[in-house]
Amino acid sequence: MRESLLPTSRLALPPPTRMAGTRPDRRFWPAILLGIAASTPTSTLADVLLNEFKIEDAQQVVELRNTGPERVPLDLLGFQTGAGSLFPLATGDTLEPGEHRVFPLPDAVPAVERIRRRGDVLELFDPALDEILDRVDFGDTGGSPADILASVASTLARVTSTPDPQGTASATAWTVDLTGTLGAVNNAATPALGGNVAINEIIPAAANAVVIELYNGGVNPIDLNGWFLASAQCDIHLAGTLTPDGFRTFLVTPLVFDFNLVVYLFAPGEVRVDQLGLSDAPGVQTTYQQALGNGQSFQRFPDGNGPHNGYDLATIDFPISVRLGLPSPGTPNPGDGAAIADGTGAPRVEPGLALAPNPLHRGGAVEVTWRGVEGHSTVSSDRMTLRIYDLQGRLVDRLAGPGTTLEWVPAAAIPPGVYFLALESAASAAGPRSASRAKLTIQP
Repeated sequence: MRESLLPTSRLALPPPTRMAGTRPDRRFWPAILLGIAASTPTSTLADVLLNEFKIEDAQQVVELRNTGPERVPLDLLGFQTGAGSLFPLATGDTLEPGEHRVFPLPDAVPAVERIRRRGDVLELFDPALDEILDRVDFGDTGGSPADILASVASTLARVTSTPDPQGTASATAWTVDLTGTLGAVNNAATPALGGNVAINEIIPAAANAVVIELYNGGVNPIDLNGWFLASAQCDIHLAGTLTPDGFRTFLVTPLVFDFNLVVYLFAPGEVRVDQLGLSDAPGVQTTYQQALGNGQSFQRFPDGNGPHNGYDLATIDFPISVRLGLPSPGTPNPGDGAAIADGTGAPRVEPGLALAPNPLHRGGAVEVTWRGVEGHSTVSSDRMTLRIYDLQGRLVDRLAGPGTTLEWVPAAAIPPGVYFLALESAASAAGPRSASRAKLTIQP
């Protein structure tokens, strides 16, 4: 660690008093903070970004970057974690224009209030206005990856310069830097989520003997030298060739899945291209443990299907895009839909989804039709819901209606490219649901 980059002085202000389970009461901040806020333009605060951080047991450090043209008094800012604990910064000091400054969290912070290593929320806060200025959600709590604890030099680094008070861009605005640059300009690679190579199947086994399968949905072979898989605990470097429309499996025991259930895939140059999270909620592994006990695996269906920015079961579109089924290492996933029942406890026969025309020329409309299969015909009273996702797994549009066909007219703001259309059908709002996906290309 670059300990010489850390300030030697400790924080002069104690954390504010708060009741358990609540946000801290800003009234307990020293009165001088409000006086400084009244005499200083608050617009400069928006120029300060969370820029990089490192999570360790002994010391947790956070770097700020001033992107604006004016110095900013540090008295006006504080860090806040998912536990709601607010930590003020150094008093009587400023962050100069263009400066990168590294701050340690106080050593005496109770463990429950420190940044959770397997995933948490970190916010840059303006206590005087009770306002969040910037935020990152990482690990099993958000789209940004977790820090790799076994890699001492690694950090979580920002790759954009846009404030994100809601943390909604965490997956693409932040990434892992294996050789962190605390105190200096970040040089981490921008994520490229949603490429041809994807984490296709995760097979749990006892004693963390987890098998991960990769799938190549492209037309060219991929040399896996320089690629690696990572979790919050470790990283595994890969080798071999991944053939077009082919599969390759890896035993990844060192990733230690009992600590964190998110797996990240990196291409050469530390470019993050995919991630898959399997927890029900932060720290909750009910579904994963059930799959382990039942001898099942988590499978993308069809092979390589998105979203590619997920960090838990909800954000990977489980049980639609990712399903439970019998393990199929090295072969196409069967998509038996073990998590989608027809009301009798038996897996539903997979219906079809027809798109016409496909590809679609920009400015046109596509008809999305639900096709029944033998023994599972659809009826005109079905309730249909159509969701459209881009290659990054972001929802770009949604529409619903009765019948067996919906017409989607892409808005002018939706650019040409490849999209996934997910259609759900149910005879009633409370009835069993069927679902299917298809890929649509929008041409210029």
